[in-house]
Amino acid sequence: MTVNIEAARHGDMDVLVRLDGDRAQTAQRLAAQRDGRGRLLVAWQAGDAVGELYIRLEPPEEAELEHFWPGTPLLERALVAAGHRRQGIGTRLMAAAEDWLAEQGYRRVALAVMEDNQDASRLYQELGYVDSLRVLCRTRGAAPGAEPDEKCVVMEKRLRRRTRMNAGRTA
Repeated sequence: MTVNIEAARHGDMDVLVRLDGDRAQTAQRLAAQRDGRGRLLVAWQAGDAVGELYIRLEPPEEAELEHFWPGTPLLERALVAAGHRRQGIGTRLMAAAEDWLAEQGYRRVALAVMEDNQDASRLYQELGYVDSLRVLCRTRGAAPGAEPDEKCVVMEKRLRRRTRMNAGRTA
């Protein structure tokens, strides 16, 4: 079945909340996208949102990340709906994010993954991300300014500019 990756629209709010369960964070990311501070990508299959990935363009909440990678975009909240995993949707979201960032002139991207999330770490390594740093990250849903409390591995990847012909968006 065909999967289309597109930037989220404000009208997608309710569909995205059903996918990730967090209305406040979805609203915040849509506002950041509107203001040019981020981009929220959505994987659509047969009219249903089956995955999402947020590209943070503003400084990260963790000071260590900004210190080591100033101005480097951060991929956050890679999510694929339970019934749609292991179908390449996460890989497609990552490729779409990397393509878009390369088109914008970025040369690298970073992400943080919890140390115990071996499936995600394995996927990121297969996609060319390398371990760079261990930090404490804020728990998802924690109040702004809350102290970091989860052990994370920061992974980074150098981006190569891709041509339009090999940067397709459908599977």
